[in-house]
Amino acid sequence: MQLQAIVGLVLTFSVLVAAPAFAQDTATLTGRVVDPSGAVVAGSQVTAVNTATNLEQSTTANEEGLYRIPALRPGTYRVTVTATGFKRFVRPDVDLRVGATVAVNVNLELGTLADTVEVRASTPLLETESSSTGTIVEGAFFYRMPLYQRWAKSIMYLTPGVTVSGFGWGGDLGGYQINGESSDRIGYFEDGIYGVRPSGGWTTDTIQNTIEEIKVVTTVLPAEYGHSAGGAITIVKRSGTNQLHGMASDLFREGAMQHRRFMQIYTFEQLGNSLHFHQPDANMSGPVYIPKLYDGRNKTFFMLAGQWLIERQGEQITYTVPTPAELAGDFSYAGSGVAPNPIYDPRTTRQLDGQWFRNPFPGNIVPKASWDRVATNFLSQKVWAEPNKTGTPTTTGYVENLQNVRQKTVDYYNYTSRVDHQAASKLRTFFTWSLNTRTSWTPDMSLLNIDYDASSRTTMETQTTAGIGATWVPSPTMVSESRLSYYRYKNDATWPGFGKDYGKLLGIPNIGAGSMPSITGIPYVSNPSVDVQETFNFKQDVSKLSGRHAFKMGYDLMRLRRNNYSITNNAGTFTLSGTNGLNANGSGIPNTGGKDLARLLTG
Repeated sequence: MQLQAIVGLVLTFSVLVAAPAFAQDTATLTGRVVDPSGAVVAGSQVTAVNTATNLEQSTTANEEGLYRIPALRPGTYRVTVTATGFKRFVRPDVDLRVGATVAVNVNLELGTLADTVEVRASTPLLETESSSTGTIVEGAFFYRMPLYQRWAKSIMYLTPGVTVSGFGWGGDLGGYQINGESSDRIGYFEDGIYGVRPSGGWTTDTIQNTIEEIKVVTTVLPAEYGHSAGGAITIVKRSGTNQLHGMASDLFREGAMQHRRFMQIYTFEQLGNSLHFHQPDANMSGPVYIPKLYDGRNKTFFMLAGQWLIERQGEQITYTVPTPAELAGDFSYAGSGVAPNPIYDPRTTRQLDGQWFRNPFPGNIVPKASWDRVATNFLSQKVWAEPNKTGTPTTTGYVENLQNVRQKTVDYYNYTSRVDHQAASKLRTFFTWSLNTRTSWTPDMSLLNIDYDASSRTTMETQTTAGIGATWVPSPTMVSESRLSYYRYKNDATWPGFGKDYGKLLGIPNIGAGSMPSITGIPYVSNPSVDVQETFNFKQDVSKLSGRHAFKMGYDLMRLRRNNYSITNNAGTFTLSGTNGLNANGSGIPNTGGKDLARLLTG
């Protein structure tokens, strides 16, 4: 009992410091209670019970016979109406969808409460109380669809009024528009928590197997959507029930399952081609139950889930790398059958009698005695892989002379949880949390030294979304919804070569340790950077039923914060002279000069 009391106090306290919620992820039940003559039955007791959790919310019909129960989690409900002198009215299987306001009108029959009238409708109830419309998809149906990478935002493909430009990847909102509005005006709500990166594009990555319902609102939005003028995606995650549930699966595709490539028809198979694509996922939900300590059935529920994307793809890639002759300063390409562009020595540039001159290197060979010191130090590190095929000769050297197998890796990890607690008959609380991480790496197999490989600058992108909230019913005609939420996006880019003394390594004085200098002909990798974007959100809504009118009011406090920096390149930029020939007026002679490597050698 002590643990039960502690859990109740903690979750109740969470409400008091939490934020008031709006109704993006809930539904409203309303209607009118009359007797057989059509007269209103004021004071009748109306109770809605969630059949999966047995959580109930009650209200009383007012003097107009009207009742209204907002802030109900989507699901199946049993509606019971009682009044003195009338039979008990029961309407089972009332299906409430996310964002819907459904009317269940009640006709009571004379009799005693011991008698029950159960009404089963043959047609589904229609929502006639709201002007906002959109597309709703049940989570179970959405999960069964073959959506690539299981993005929740792929609901946009199924929504009328949505246009998709370009690739339209489900990993962000950048390619989508609702009714012509820009994508940065689309709101994304997970359990009512606003989860959009302040700079736009990215949103919380909801795990697909946790979705109870998903809705895209495409018409005029209610006021509580505030800044989401371009439409909104509303997701309700599953909550636990009185039964323990769990699942695990793996959606995978291996190389042997792929269709044959065209050349494979003729028995040619690309070397190193492989594919391992796996998307395992799992979830568990139910009541919080600790034997002999705490029984949360009908009171406290949990849901935990994970979803992963693990991809390893090997493929043969053709690169262009310097030949051993070029690395020795020889740009003559003897035996290639192609006349090379002549290489000129920029250090011989001069002006005589108003005309410019520059001498070519004899035989298109840059003698090692004239190599720049930086180039000599750089080439001693064996930056490039050696060619393994002849390649195609051109006037500037051989191209596509290396074939190598690269292994692309992609890792997306997603975790989420939700806890619901009935703190009192008039107070319900919840906690929700999601964590998303993304990282990928595609190496450049033409480079041996990782310091000069741009792909070695890896990025870890992380999103955290969390919120606590409550629904409080201070009177039969008033409901208060509260939520406090936090969203955080972090992009952390690192580079293993940062911090080295490249001035000492390459022989460049006075540049200090830390950054790699930007030099023509040397592969350059940018420095580490960090980008953190945060959203703090506090919401409060109050619904009040007065006579024939229902009022709703509230406020939405949102603070956006962004801290980002990248380390400045303190080593500077070095631009080298060209190796092209010069016309008399100083302009470059067409089809002269060579690769950046030649410019590097001459300094």
